Amino acid sequence: MKRWLLSLINCPNCGDDEFAIEQYKSNVDEIIDGRLICKSCNIWYRIEHGILDLLPLSLRRRDKHENFAKKYGLIFESIAEREDGQKEHQMRFFARFSKTYDKEVAYNPYYSTFDRVVFGDWIKRNLQSGQTILDLGCGSGVQSTVLAKRKIYTVGVDISEEMLLLAKRKAEDLGVSGYLALIIGDAEKSPVKDGSFDAGYMVGTLHHVQNPEMVVRDVSNKLRKGGVIFTSDNHKSPVRFLFDFLMKIWELYQEEARDEPLFVEKQLNTWYQSAGIKSEIKLSTYLPPHIFLFFSKGLCDVVLKISNAIFGTIPYIRGFAGIIVVEGEKI
Repeated sequence: MKRWLLSLINCPNCGDDEFAIEQYKSNVDEIIDGRLICKSCNIWYRIEHGILDLLPLSLRRRDKHENFAKKYGLIFESIAEREDGQKEHQMRFFARFSKTYDKEVAYNPYYSTFDRVVFGDWIKRNLQSGQTILDLGCGSGVQSTVLAKRKIYTVGVDISEEMLLLAKRKAEDLGVSGYLALIIGDAEKSPVKDGSFDAGYMVGTLHHVQNPEMVVRDVSNKLRKGGVIFTSDNHKSPVRFLFDFLMKIWELYQEEARDEPLFVEKQLNTWYQSAGIKSEIKLSTYLPPHIFLFFSKGLCDVVLKISNAIFGTIPYIRGFAGIIVVEGEKI
């Protein structure tokens, strides 16, 4: 756990932000193994391999918690009764999927292109070094490491410990781990302080959570006044069935989504405005992602830019896009 993270977190059990610290393995910048003990409710949270586990008691993984306690001679605390089978199912899914996630999704030619062209453009226009950013649903840290390379302090929150381990190794390999702090946490109630971040973003996060409107409101609360936000997710277009059919005959990756994983402009605008965010909706991606497998990196960028520019200006056809993007500012 990066030491600078301590000023940004709170206890998911009681909401307090005062912790006692026990360090078992550490260096000047980081607690590698240790625990935080909430001074208010006395619940303790493990830090292992440099990653802080701030899952609520109802989502804690018994195996991880029990092994850690045994390793350091701690009293094992029973896990609370499970309250959300869907989230537990997601944790198991991503634990398995983490072995192939980067190859199938994170570095899939289409998603890499989207990150460079659409997300990358937002970064250039809105972020600068030294800021503190919240990446909610950070997965294996593909976007987080891009910001860390720009010397932007990034807090990545994800429910999957296995995915965060990938993110940590990635940051270490790139030599940017000092700018990336990772938290195992629940996106629907992220365990970080309100009003603490210059920006927040969610790339493909909302279709995984059961209450996306709550997540939007929570992210807004975490931003400082004037803070900016970026969200991209699946668009409910009239031709979505073509993509679904193509994925059935040529599956690019596995998916684990909520019951209604698609979003429309009016819906997202309403959620963001209600959360105090002045938002602008943009649409992207009019070609099947499979097409990008056949192009070079540079050509992929050109194809996405041109197709977005052309089809995004044609009435009715504009709504055929596969991805919906929200850019906003907290007012």
